[in-house]
Amino acid sequence: MRALKNKVSFSPDSLAEVLGTTDISKICGVTTQTVQSWIDRGILDAFRTPGGHRRVKKQDFLEFLNRFQFPAAQELENGRFSILIADDMAELRTSLSEVLAARRPDARVTLCDSGPAALIQLGISRPDVAILDVFMPGMTGIEILDVIRRKPELKHMAVIIITAHQDRVSRDELLERGARAVLIKPFGTAELLEELEKINTPAMRAN
Repeated sequence: MRALKNKVSFSPDSLAEVLGTTDISKICGVTTQTVQSWIDRGILDAFRTPGGHRRVKKQDFLEFLNRFQFPAAQELENGRFSILIADDMAELRTSLSEVLAARRPDARVTLCDSGPAALIQLGISRPDVAILDVFMPGMTGIEILDVIRRKPELKHMAVIIITAHQDRVSRDELLERGARAVLIKPFGTAELLEELEKINTPAMRAN
């Protein structure tokens, strides 16, 4: 991959809904031939115009950046309300992400299937909200909550704890440890969306 000398900075608002290979090459700091190769190999989703030119939808490009952890991803997504969901149940992760995509299209959602994976992503993306299952492989949601509250750089993050084991956790204790809310599975999507609406305000996000 041959890098260009300079990359071009874009804000989410200025980024076009459809991008050409030249636009993407400037953002990623690679040649247009490299971008074309990504498309032709199926690494980057794209379509062709009637004239045969490759074009990429903005959302597909942002997903590509996040999947491969390009440095440009955070720059482009800066300012978007961001949510991390950590749960070892794939069905629940998928269900929640689909609900958020439909009801909160403004949000950027990251999915993790274990405690360690969630902790790594929290450090990388620093989302506005972390939705954490209590019992996960490698590290519990409660342990991650304690780490979040110890780190000054993560103090802005709101944590929603989710669990199916109401008999094994104390809601009051979790709230005292810094959780913004505790939801007991199976919870309704309206309940989750209500909690997110409380958090997605300038005043709450500044705290």
